[in-house]
Amino acid sequence: MRLLAMIQSNPLRILTLYITLLVFFQINLVPDRLSFSMPSISLMVFPSAFILFFAYCKLRHELAEEKKAVAKANYLAFHDSITGMPNRNYFQGTLTELLAVKQQRVGVMMIDLHGFSLINDIAGHQEGYKLLSDVAKRLIQNTPENCTIANVWGDKFLLAVPGMVDEAQLTALAEEILTACQLPWLVDCRQFSLTANIGICVSPEDGKDAITLMKNADMAVARAKTQGKNQYKFYTLNFSSNALQNLEMETKLRNALENNEFFLVYQPRISLETGEINSVEALLCWKNKELGIVSPGQFIPLAEATGLIDSIGEWVLITACRQIKAWTESGFTLPVSINLSARQFYQHNLVEGIACALNEAQVEAAQLELEITESMIMQDVEQAITTLKDFRAMGVSIAMDDFGTGHSSLTNLKLLPVDVLKIDKKFVQDAEYSPESRSIVQAIITLGQILGLSVTAEGVETERQLSMLRELGCNEVQGYFFAHPTSPENIYTMLVEGNEQAKILKNQLAIDSSCL
Repeated sequence: MRLLAMIQSNPLRILTLYITLLVFFQINLVPDRLSFSMPSISLMVFPSAFILFFAYCKLRHELAEEKKAVAKANYLAFHDSITGMPNRNYFQGTLTELLAVKQQRVGVMMIDLHGFSLINDIAGHQEGYKLLSDVAKRLIQNTPENCTIANVWGDKFLLAVPGMVDEAQLTALAEEILTACQLPWLVDCRQFSLTANIGICVSPEDGKDAITLMKNADMAVARAKTQGKNQYKFYTLNFSSNALQNLEMETKLRNALENNEFFLVYQPRISLETGEINSVEALLCWKNKELGIVSPGQFIPLAEATGLIDSIGEWVLITACRQIKAWTESGFTLPVSINLSARQFYQHNLVEGIACALNEAQVEAAQLELEITESMIMQDVEQAITTLKDFRAMGVSIAMDDFGTGHSSLTNLKLLPVDVLKIDKKFVQDAEYSPESRSIVQAIITLGQILGLSVTAEGVETERQLSMLRELGCNEVQGYFFAHPTSPENIYTMLVEGNEQAKILKNQLAIDSSCL
């Protein structure tokens, strides 16, 4: 056994010793010279020795390579191949060990990034991989040292926090992570923005084993996503039934297009200069046989999360263009605005798709308006400007929806080829009683006037709000004071007979004009 161990540890030295002894015993000493006679058997031994040596070396090399391959396989089994971070398997094992420590409670967080897939599509997969690595580094910098962080799937991360089970502590950590994710990210020499949602659960209340805790954190983050971006939610027991409901809703949503369950309603936008209906906004509705009328707030986030928004958005575009054509043939030129999701806006073939829809319906581009949000623009300002310029070249107008709620700078706004600013309804409704909100509304209207943009106020519900907006110089209003979202047939009736509140507005405008 000792000889075998010696051979394995240093085969070259053993072979050299073997050959030396072999040569020594084959030497014949002659007085006048040294003669080396090599019997035939020796000629056979030398090649055999070399063959054995090289065979041994080859075997040793193969074993070493196999050992490396096994080590690499073990590493990849427990680490993400892109970020190098621990993966789900590693996290599950570590969490199991943490839970095994007596009287130790563990907090678990699921972090779900929003906007990564868009950046990945725009900048390419290699830059996307680098971004994930940067996210991992930033998460490590903003979490306690005893935390375990794992990249469990693409843009999803899991975090285990031993000892930190107080809700206030977990809340503070979640808010710190959300803030860190919102800071600018440099990708391919361009700045991008990301947002995140976080689901939180705690052992043993929300689960006593790793699999249960991971599942419940996932359900909590799904609930957080329904509340909007940059939200966190703690797990509660009713999430399980809600998760099942969401799964059922997703199944029904996938069949909704085929079953013709979607329809559009339209809300008028009234000119404060003429009292006429200037245009309408198309709003998507879903009526399911089992669920009834489903609120857009329920199914739109689900459609965006599952990617179904692509096909649904295409249906909205085509249907709206056909409705424009129908009103035109009835003698009314009525522009229609539709809302774009962030996912739609950054599709590489969006401009071509809109051009095809307009051509198919034989509608002028000027009769279509696209509504976008500030947050969509800020995801990639450079790409957004390019896309908006393409729309402008087509003749399609652009409205910035919910203006005042995002983070766009005045410099960016000056560069963006938009036509309309839409004041968020929260400012409009608060301005009736809040001087601060009134000041914000006035500032947006003044800004629009300086930049040569039309300003539309959303959510107008009272005559007092209408009077205030007229006084501040707003161009258009939209809201329940004039009309709820309604069918194309009712919009046609309004165009023919006029809207009752719009008639009152017209009369008021006429009185004001006569007093001048």
